[in-house]
Amino acid sequence: MIPGATMSTYTTTNLADQDSVTCQVTGVCGLVGFNEVIVHVNTTGVTSVTTNGSDVRLVPNPNKGEFTIKGSLGVTTDEEVSIEITDMLGQVIYTGKAMTQNGNINEHIKLNSTLANGMYLLNLRSGSEHSVFHFVIEQ
Repeated sequence: MIPGATMSTYTTTNLADQDSVTCQVTGVCGLVGFNEVIVHVNTTGVTSVTTNGSDVRLVPNPNKGEFTIKGSLGVTTDEEVSIEITDMLGQVIYTGKAMTQNGNINEHIKLNSTLANGMYLLNLRSGSEHSVFHFVIEQ
């Protein structure tokens, strides 16, 4: 039961794969309607456009300008990774560097909170590798 629920939609971030969600609508005279849905949860994030043995994700997406870049670059060495974020006009809005550990990256990014809603590009470069991610900011 959701106390006080009176809206026509229900939103939550607390569901797991194969959860069952049941909706029962009651009115003054009792039961009006009933429906059940089985939820299939997929992984969230955006995978790399170029994948040479790497498995890097940007999560969450969409976000409010704060996200994590995590995963494996497909190597087992420590490497420096250049991070560049541009808007859709190609203007650079963020640059930084991160070190991988055994080829794994886990870098938290927090952008300026005044950025406009829309799509942005994340470019990751390490050695001769270059990966591009599209992500959305929704303030």
